[in-house]
Amino acid sequence: RSLTFTPMDGSPYTQQRNHNYLNQITNFGSLQFTYDGAPGASNGNLTNDIVRAYQFDALNRLIQVNHESATGTLLGNYVFDAFNRRIRKTISNGGLFGGIANGTTDCLYLGSQVMEERDPFGGTGSTDTPIRQYIWGTYIDELIQLTTLTTLGAQNVPAGAYYLLQDLLYRAVALTNSSGGIVEAYDTDAYGQTIIYTGPGPDYLWFTDDDAGSGFTYGANDMIFCGYRYDPETRLYYVRNRMFLTDTGGASVGRWLQRDPIGYAGGVNLYEYVGGRAVMGLDPEGNACVPCSQCYQNYDKELGQLLRQMDRELAGFTNPFGSPWHIVGAAGSSAAVIIVTGSEPIGGGVFLGISVIGEIGKIIEFSQFMSLYNQEKRGILDAFNNCLKNCKQ
Repeated sequence: RSLTFTPMDGSPYTQQRNHNYLNQITNFGSLQFTYDGAPGASNGNLTNDIVRAYQFDALNRLIQVNHESATGTLLGNYVFDAFNRRIRKTISNGGLFGGIANGTTDCLYLGSQVMEERDPFGGTGSTDTPIRQYIWGTYIDELIQLTTLTTLGAQNVPAGAYYLLQDLLYRAVALTNSSGGIVEAYDTDAYGQTIIYTGPGPDYLWFTDDDAGSGFTYGANDMIFCGYRYDPETRLYYVRNRMFLTDTGGASVGRWLQRDPIGYAGGVNLYEYVGGRAVMGLDPEGNACVPCSQCYQNYDKELGQLLRQMDRELAGFTNPFGSPWHIVGAAGSSAAVIIVTGSEPIGGGVFLGISVIGEIGKIIEFSQFMSLYNQEKRGILDAFNNCLKNCKQ
C-alpha cells in the first residue's frame, strides 16, 4: 500500500507499506517489521519496528524496550500488577535519543486511573518520594489538575498545582499554572506524533512558529495525545491494555503494537486505531473505540429540541377533560399525560407511552401526532448510530 502525505507547510512524501493477511505491517519501505513466534503460532506482538526492539510477557504486555542497534541499548522496563495496570517503569540510558532523565516511577491507582506517582528510590537513597498527583474529571482521561511535588521536565517546571487544557478529543494543548500562565504546550498529529513545547520563543508568544519545541524531549506532564500516557523514553503511548506506536524513523505509523484484546469483535483489523478515523474517535482502554463526544452532544441536543417542540405543539391538542397535553414523568391526577410505560426506548433508559381516558377521536388525533414525532425521533437515532459506525474499533 502506498500512502502520500503533505504536511502543513511541508513537502509531500510517499510512504510504502506492505501488509500480510493478518493486517500486520511486514515491510515499511525497504525495511522489515517482525513479530513474535512462528507463522501460524504468533501472538501478534510487534517485536521490531526498525528503531525499537520489544519484549512482551505471557499476557502480551510490553515489559522491555531496547534500541534496535548492534548494542541493543536498554531504554525501558515495565511492571504490571494482577489487574493489568502498569505500576512501574524504569527509564535507562536516556531513552531513545539520549536526552530523557533516567529513573524509576511507581504508579498508584484508583480503578484504572493513576492517582499518584512515586519515586521508590528518591530522596536519600531509598526514600519512597511522591512525584505527581492527579485529579480527574468525568471522562476517564480528562485531567483536571496535576500537582507536581518536585521539579519535573526538561525545563525544570517547579513543584506546584497545574491545569491541563484539552480539546474535544482530550488531546493536551497546554499546561497552565495557577495564574493561568502557560508552562508547557503540546502538538500532536492525528495519529499521535508528539512535540512538546517548553517556551514561547523569541517573540514571547505561545502558539507561534518560533516556539521552542522538540519531539525528543520530556515534560512535567505525560498525558498528551487523547489523554493517553506518553512514554518519552520510547515515544510510545501506554493506553492501558495496549501500546500505541505513533511513528518509527520519523515516519508516521499510528497503529497498535499488539492485537486487539477483544479479538475480531472490534473489527477485522486487529491493529487499526479507532477504525482509521482518528479525528473522530477515542480508545481509552486500548480495546474498544469510544466515539467522539460530539456524537452524544448532537444526539442530546437534537432530542432535547424535539421534545421541547413536541411539548409546544401538544398545547394545540386538548384531552377528553379539556386541558392541554403535557410531557411529564407519570400520571399524577385526572389530567391526561404521557407516562413511562416501558413501551418504546428513547435513550438513556427512558420510555414514552400514553395514558388516556375518553374519546376515541382524541386518541386517534394524538396517535397521528405521535407517529410524526416517532419518525423524527428515528431520524435522530439513525444519525446517532451512523456516527457510532464511523468508529468501530
